[in-house]
Amino acid sequence: MGVSSMKVYSVSELTAGDHVKWKRIPGYDHHAIVETVANGRVHVIEFSGPDKSNGEIERTVVDDITQMYKYIYDRCYDVVTVLRRARQRLGEKGYNVFTNNCEHFASWCKTGYEKCPQVSSFASRICTYEAESAVAALLRGSAFARVVASGGKAFVRSCAVQGVSRALFGVTFVVGEAALFAYNCFRAQDNYKSAVRRVGDNMKPRLKQQRNENIAEAGYEALGAVGGTVVGAAIGSFIPVVPVVGTVIGGLIGGLGGRLLGKLFGRFMHRR
Repeated sequence: MGVSSMKVYSVSELTAGDHVKWKRIPGYDHHAIVETVANGRVHVIEFSGPDKSNGEIERTVVDDITQMYKYIYDRCYDVVTVLRRARQRLGEKGYNVFTNNCEHFASWCKTGYEKCPQVSSFASRICTYEAESAVAALLRGSAFARVVASGGKAFVRSCAVQGVSRALFGVTFVVGEAALFAYNCFRAQDNYKSAVRRVGDNMKPRLKQQRNENIAEAGYEALGAVGGTVVGAAIGSFIPVVPVVGTVIGGLIGGLGGRLLGKLFGRFMHRR
C-alpha cells in the first residue's frame, strides 16, 4: 500500500477525509483526519489535549496550515468510510506514544492498519546510538585496559593510546550519522518520486522544493548530532569515573541533544 506526502500551501487543497500532518517546532509530526474545510479553517479529528497521557480523540479547528502536509495513498477507504471510522472513535482515550498515537489513529482511519513510521524512525536513531556507543565503549575499554596493563611506564604512550581511542570514538559516531543521513536522503528522494507518480509532472517543482527542505533538515539534524556528540564526549571524559563510562554517556547525551537542536533549527529555517 503505497503512500507519499505533499506540502499544503492553501486550504483549498484539502478535502474531507484527508490524512494530514504538520511539522511542529518541538521536532515531531502531528497527524489528524480532516472532517471539513470551511471559511478558510480546517476542522479535524485528532488525538488532542494539553496532556497527551490523558488526551482523547476529539474535534479541533486548525487556523494555521504552516508546515502542513497531506498524504496521498494508492489505495485507501473512501471519504464516507474514513469519516465514519474517525467519528466512531470520538471521545476515546488511551493515548500511547509508541502503540496508540495520533499517526496510528489517522493511518487506521484511512487504511485499517495502525502504522507509525515516525516511531520506527525514532527507534532506528536509538539503535544507531546504541550500536555506536557499544563500539565506542569497546574501543575505549580496550585502550584503557592497555594503559592499565602498561603499569604507567610511559606517559607519552598513555596519551597516544587515549588520543587514538578518542579519535576512533569520534569516527564511529560520524560514520553512524553519515549512514543515517544517507537513509533520510533516500527517504526524501523516494517520497519525491512516488508523489510525482501520483499527482503528475506538473507538481515537480513544488515537490522538488519539499524534497530539498527534507534533506536540508536531515543535514542539520546530523550536524547537530555530531557536534553534540563531540562536545558531550569531551565534557564526559572529565567525569571522575572510568573514562569509558564518562565519555560514552557524555557523547550519548550530547548527541541526542544536538540532534534535537539541529532538527529544530532545520524546521525553523524552512517555516513560511
